Amino acid sequence: MNEKRRNELGIEENKPTEWFETLYSDSNEKGKGVPWANMAPHPIFKNWITENPNINKGKTALVIGCGMGDDAIELESQGFEVTAFDVSESAIELCKTRFPNSEVKFIQADLIEGISDWHRKFDFVLEIFTIQALPPKYEGVLIRNISDFVSNEGKLLVVTEIQQGERMYKNGPPWLLNQEYIRSFEACGLKQIFHSSATETEFTLDRSKMSHLYAEEFGCVRKAPRLSTKQTLDIYVDKSVIEIFINGGKHTMTSRFFIDNLSTLSIKGYVKTVFHPMNAIKGLNG
Repeated sequence: MNEKRRNELGIEENKPTEWFETLYSDSNEKGKGVPWANMAPHPIFKNWITENPNINKGKTALVIGCGMGDDAIELESQGFEVTAFDVSESAIELCKTRFPNSEVKFIQADLIEGISDWHRKFDFVLEIFTIQALPPKYEGVLIRNISDFVSNEGKLLVVTEIQQGERMYKNGPPWLLNQEYIRSFEACGLKQIFHSSATETEFTLDRSKMSHLYAEEFGCVRKAPRLSTKQTLDIYVDKSVIEIFINGGKHTMTSRFFIDNLSTLSIKGYVKTVFHPMNAIKGLNG
């Protein structure tokens, strides 16, 4: 994201959180205008919590940067006593409006400032994309404050995107993390017990090498969650669209896809794949 986009959103490096309130105050219960609003639990988190049952009995959980609140509600449904916070007061109000019968404690708070009352308080802490949504200069304080929330026997789940290069303000948002963040958490007393890469938890459709790029301003990558360890893909493709049916249609992905030579398509990963080139219907263009 370039400087023009940062200016459109009102992002300032020394006022790193104010733009969230602007974003959510212009939104609604359907998440209008919030680019990360799935209106459902994040699929990677959802997969993890489904595969790790029985960690919740009588335990407390904290959701950092809760946004529209879906991840907090998922934790509540799993039996946790949940606290969820966001720096945006409007986001918190939207959560309360969307889930009026929930017992989740939705609270406005600032992660950069920290919350001393929550020192070592939570058995489970969830962080999804919050660190990367803030300028790189704050990474150290964010990681220290997040680590401080985790109880002595607690667990922290971090969902983030990784890059190889240096984190630089001019490149975001988002300001993707690099592998150093793991060592930073370990320096705060935490120990890594589980790691999964995006290639294991998501399907990624990379359109950056299409014959004709389309809507580049919205990005060239589309993602969908892996639904289980055993995967089959049925891919239907012509010169303008691609449709992917995962495990017989349990999940689908459709995208505009302009490619002149179908033989240049490639699949990476351990999945059973069947291609179905589509012929143009007589009488129709394209």
